[in-house]
Amino acid sequence: MREGAREVQREKREATREIRRCETRECARREIREGYREVNRERREARREIRREIAEDYYRDQYYRGADRWYRDGRYWDRYEYERRYYRKRDRDDNDFLKGAVVGAAAVGIAVAIANSDKD
Repeated sequence: MREGAREVQREKREATREIRRCETRECARREIREGYREVNRERREARREIRREIAEDYYRDQYYRGADRWYRDGRYWDRYEYERRYYRKRDRDDNDFLKGAVVGAAAVGIAVAIANSDKD
């Protein structure tokens, strides 16, 4: 956050310097617009970096052992496996019900076929 604030302040100082150099009203307006644009760009970039750092810190739980390794359930996990197993939620449209219904229908069909073959 401090780094982002420093960058924003630096852009503000630079914009102020540019405005002081202007001699016409049109030049000052142009520099003000450019200054706003640059300052807002730095703010967005700082917010993006902060959000990314917070997201990175989210996975550093009590199981984190450094060097992108986690020890949990009796083994070491790399980052991808750990996130997939413990943090990623399943998609809501995963169609687990549909898959279960198909497997169940197949099992019932096989059972009926075996029962019919025993009668013959």
